[in-house]
Amino acid sequence: MSQQRRLPDATDLRRMCILTKTDLNRIYENLDRRQRDKDAIEQEIARKKEVAERSAEMTKHWPNTIAVNKSILRCFVFCLIRKIFEF
Repeated sequence: MSQQRRLPDATDLRRMCILTKTDLNRIYENLDRRQRDKDAIEQEIARKKEVAERSAEMTKHWPNTIAVNKSILRCFVFCLIRKIFEF
């Protein structure tokens, strides 16, 4: 009886598991998922770092906008006062 449930190379058929292609693909995808998640996280970190570097480079030489606005306002008021008193 046990001879009937064995393959020619003496493999016991009761210990074998038959997988469909979809099951095998699902297993492989599950095994690869951790690496894909890790790669996605690394890409997101790199993207955020690049955005932060570009932002820092853009704002590196910006003047203090409040101080600039105050100086512009002072100049405007000064010029306005000069024009008023010239008449």
